[in-house]
Amino acid sequence: MKTPLICVSTYGENYKTLLERISQAIRAGADLVEARLDYLEEINAEKLAKALTPYASKLIITIRPFSQGGRFKGMDDERLTLLRRLSSISPAFMDLELDICEKYGVESGRSTIVSWHGLADTPDMETLTEIAMRCLRLGDYAKVVTYATSHADILRILHLYSDLPRNRLIAFCMGEVGRVSRILAMAAGSPVAYASLDGLTTAPGQMTLHEMRSHRERLVRSVSMIYGSALLSNR
Repeated sequence: MKTPLICVSTYGENYKTLLERISQAIRAGADLVEARLDYLEEINAEKLAKALTPYASKLIITIRPFSQGGRFKGMDDERLTLLRRLSSISPAFMDLELDICEKYGVESGRSTIVSWHGLADTPDMETLTEIAMRCLRLGDYAKVVTYATSHADILRILHLYSDLPRNRLIAFCMGEVGRVSRILAMAAGSPVAYASLDGLTTAPGQMTLHEMRSHRERLVRSVSMIYGSALLSNR
């Protein structure tokens, strides 16, 4: 089991608050920080790029549109211009939505997460697989996130790890019912797991960084014990 990276998703209405929270997350032990830039009340691409540069190697840069659960209400071309400028600081990852990637294409040479969010429910297995495959064709990683209303929804989202390259797949459910899927996705092989700073969630059912680190440590210990026992039994 490759240890998943834990990413704190955070935001700020202004640059000062955003940078303080990014720094806080890194100091607290986050492997990555998703900078949700769609929460900013004003964006100047040049100033923002300069402000984020010191943290670039740990950043997932995201400007989530309103249609995908974010707060950016501008036009696609405006958002693409911002994303292209910010990609020049070489962040760890750029997160782009599936629809915009299919419409405009994805620049090569970047670590790209192509994402899709089902905000109301979890589609059937055939639809989930088709969406995930479209994301994988366009990006280095696919992120498929749905809303769970039952345990059957969780089982469907986790089944994606059986059929697709798990080292390139980030798939889990939002919502209180879906909380456990965030842990199980790590066990299934997801390379990245998302968390929040205390009191600053960006999605329903999100756990804190402390909680996710604790769950990851338990998973790693369990896998080590199982692997160790298997080695001993084969002697």
